[in-house]
Amino acid sequence: MSSCHFRISRTGIFGLAVVAVAACGSQSPAHDSANAATLATQSAANATGAPAAAAGALPIEQGIYGNVEGGSCARASLVFFYDGANYGYVKQAEPGANGAGAYSEVNPIHRVGAPSRDSDFYDYYRGYTLVWNAENADSDEDILGIKAEGDGRFASIQVSQAGASGRVMFSEEAYRKCAFAQLSPQMQATIRAEQPQLAGAATGQASTASHIQGSVGFPPMEKGYYAIQTNCAAAVADPYLTLMYIDEKRQSAADGSTETLGFRNLGHGRYERSYRAVDPSGKSYTDSQVMTVRSRTSFTVEYDDGEHVAHTYCPTTQIPRAERMEWGDLSSIGTHRSSR
Repeated sequence: MSSCHFRISRTGIFGLAVVAVAACGSQSPAHDSANAATLATQSAANATGAPAAAAGALPIEQGIYGNVEGGSCARASLVFFYDGANYGYVKQAEPGANGAGAYSEVNPIHRVGAPSRDSDFYDYYRGYTLVWNAENADSDEDILGIKAEGDGRFASIQVSQAGASGRVMFSEEAYRKCAFAQLSPQMQATIRAEQPQLAGAATGQASTASHIQGSVGFPPMEKGYYAIQTNCAAAVADPYLTLMYIDEKRQSAADGSTETLGFRNLGHGRYERSYRAVDPSGKSYTDSQVMTVRSRTSFTVEYDDGEHVAHTYCPTTQIPRAERMEWGDLSSIGTHRSSR
């Protein structure tokens, strides 16, 4: 691996500014000294390969942490949260017509430990507690590293290698613990929409592992009617195969409905909907489907055969009254693929 690396201040998927500065050579003695105490406590774990802490235990308190690049909790447009079993992010929408929309993700913690001395990225990660989730459980690249810095603050780092060039790129972020009330009104509104359990925990409810398991009341999209792989006018003209309804209680189409049991945030805009349905023989069963929210007015449904079916929101005013009344009846529970 090249001894030169690029230092990058960014948040990757969250679209913050990217600044790259070329640098070469080994870590400075001052850097080594600053990490000496942490390395001493991690040395045994490094030698044995055992995690430095119990699975799910980060070196920070549970709660909400604002990205303080802007200088304060009130100016944070991105928050990190940790509940003892999961970590995640909530980012508010960017201003302007072309700005990115609000975003959130929840990552169940797979394991926690010290960086391995055998890793190509050890010199970057040493001094940090690494956090693996299910998607990167067997990797030593692009792992979240956490380092507590006192006074409710922590630093995070993620390191990756830039393809065949061999250059190492890493992102660093600084966070501080914030009370929900210290966040801006826009950030508070985004949290209530994306991860409402965080707002509840901040106003006095216990922040426990069971309180945040990725469960959400409804994904961040409009409730109501959607055209399936077509536009609203065509769906209204032929509703049997191309129009469906969804809210927090059910998903309905002209040939029946399924009862929604709950939604779980899988991260990166993906949500798992659990539901109850009835098969053709009349037997009740439960199943789930994964949907990816593209915007407030569009989502896709992923099926086991790899097909992704697009859905586009149709305002209620465009739906004939007869169709609305018929689909409001929950007495008929149909098959789980009724929306196709």
